[in-house]
Amino acid sequence: MRRTFLFILFIAASSCATFAQSSGEIEYEFTRQVSANQMARFGGGDESGAPSVITRNQTMRFSGNMGTWTQPRPGREIAAMIGGAGQMQQMRRFMPFESKDYVDFNKSTLLHYMRATSGDDTTTWYLNVEPFAQPADWKVEKKTKKILGYECQKATATLRDIPYTVWYTTDIPGINFSPINGLAPAKGLVLALESDEQSFVAKKVDLAAAIAPEEVKPDIADAKEVSAEELRDMRRQAGERMRTQFQQMQRQ
Repeated sequence: MRRTFLFILFIAASSCATFAQSSGEIEYEFTRQVSANQMARFGGGDESGAPSVITRNQTMRFSGNMGTWTQPRPGREIAAMIGGAGQMQQMRRFMPFESKDYVDFNKSTLLHYMRATSGDDTTTWYLNVEPFAQPADWKVEKKTKKILGYECQKATATLRDIPYTVWYTTDIPGINFSPINGLAPAKGLVLALESDEQSFVAKKVDLAAAIAPEEVKPDIADAKEVSAEELRDMRRQAGERMRTQFQQMQRQ
């Protein structure tokens, strides 16, 4: 009887050690250099031509096998930096599209939903399903360091001809994620990555946060699935409308 009880305890302890984390949130600090030409497109920048630096916090929230994550987009971040919080709130009334982004950890995919908020059709939602991508030249190195108490392994990789340094941990079971798709290990959570132009660094990992499953699951039915290229074209056109609106606001 005593042996059976100890065996049950061992199995329970082993299960707890390998059981995937159920919910939580990870806050990253995002930093990006923006060229003078990019700033000028939104009516900003100075005469020196020196690049400006955007710094924002971005949070990935998850529950079970789903999470929410919105990739920072330069146009929106530049507009916020130039116009300030007050003007950005005013700009949101004129945002040409609404987007919602999710992570499916079981299927290793990102779900990108978008609909236009101006024009002839403002009711149709479009969906692009983006598989997790791993770089062909992913190289794990021997060096390790701790980030927020988690043991992280160093790796290097190249994405769109830009070299990156990546630090990832396997200490949080079930959460395989990178702030930039294409820079993810086969297994693990990226807590920091950097290039000469941008970086993501985890500032908080809260595994005690109670995130309800419905908060991180898509609530959109009958979305029209499109390719990544089609979605990029829609965003590009919407971005041009946003820049025009922003420039008009700047002149007022």
